[in-house]
Amino acid sequence: MARQSTKKQFAEEALPESDQRPGTIHPRLNQNLFGQNDAEQEILKAISGPRMPHAWIIQGPSGIGKSTFAYRVAKFMLGMESEPGVAAPNPATLEVDPEAPSSRLIGSRGHPDLFVLRREWDRKNKRFFQNISVDNVRKAIAHFDMTAAISKFRIGIVDSADDLNRNSVNALLKTLEEPTDNGIFFLLSSAPGRLPATIHSRCRHLTLTTLNEKDFGSALKACIDPNSKLSFDESDIPLFHKLTQGSPGRTIDFIQGSGIKVHQEVSAILHRYPRLDIGRAHALARSVENVGAEAEYRLTLDILKAWIHERARSGPGNADHWLHVWGRVNDLTGEALALNLNKRRTLMQIFNLLPEGPGPGIVLRR
Repeated sequence: MARQSTKKQFAEEALPESDQRPGTIHPRLNQNLFGQNDAEQEILKAISGPRMPHAWIIQGPSGIGKSTFAYRVAKFMLGMESEPGVAAPNPATLEVDPEAPSSRLIGSRGHPDLFVLRREWDRKNKRFFQNISVDNVRKAIAHFDMTAAISKFRIGIVDSADDLNRNSVNALLKTLEEPTDNGIFFLLSSAPGRLPATIHSRCRHLTLTTLNEKDFGSALKACIDPNSKLSFDESDIPLFHKLTQGSPGRTIDFIQGSGIKVHQEVSAILHRYPRLDIGRAHALARSVENVGAEAEYRLTLDILKAWIHERARSGPGNADHWLHVWGRVNDLTGEALALNLNKRRTLMQIFNLLPEGPGPGIVLRR
């Protein structure tokens, strides 16, 4: 029986994990965090205060290290010798020795006082489920109803809260409304504006900032698994930083997908702006509708948003126009991804938003 149990454990560990990008080390194993000192100090201040908030929304753009940050906090708190408000060492950072018990247990997915809520692998269809199920949320609630096993706390990481559906949100709310002693939830979100107000009202908010080019380059190199075939030319770091707005995670998507090809195609469409190459625009929009082209679709959105952001930030053109386009495109892409709207139509809507003033813009072919 013990042998079967061990085999099952290794089989579970071999399944894909929705919070890990291929070719990277898992965030729970990543000991490096760059550019988030202010967020670390805010957490440390809360931990040493009279009452640690029982729920946090850790928010910020996709791929800048929210998961790595949450695991870093978990390792620190689950390794503490005292409770919040009790005299304790006052460290300068959340860094924990990788050989410390909390680090080793979390790294091996064996810490009894940590529960991670995320989309699970659908064995039958060989893909991740679209949402975090209400059954998994109920398991987390049951976990929090128990006394901490070896630590002062029980910690739950929801990665990400954007993947909760209506039923799982309602189930989680019950725990947030009636928090257990020393139970702490960290809800990660790249789109906090789409979370229900009832969630926001029960959480303290912590925003991770976009990385500057130096921290971005360091974080990008630190997250790559040295045993993988993933690599990039360091001379491309400034380009990657610009295209992904300082997101190492989205850069990994860019490198692994058809990022360079997609970038060249979008550049060709925009090359003679304000007259756009409508034929290539339609061809690109059709291509991202194909099965398996989800990464290319998201990359196309990222590249377009980076181009618009640069126009809004430094011109040329009417700043008010580009600020309006920037806001509209952010709303449109957020809705499209959340509601799984038609990809081709979404891209063409974005292209049609670009023309400024009386220029010819996109001329639709009959």
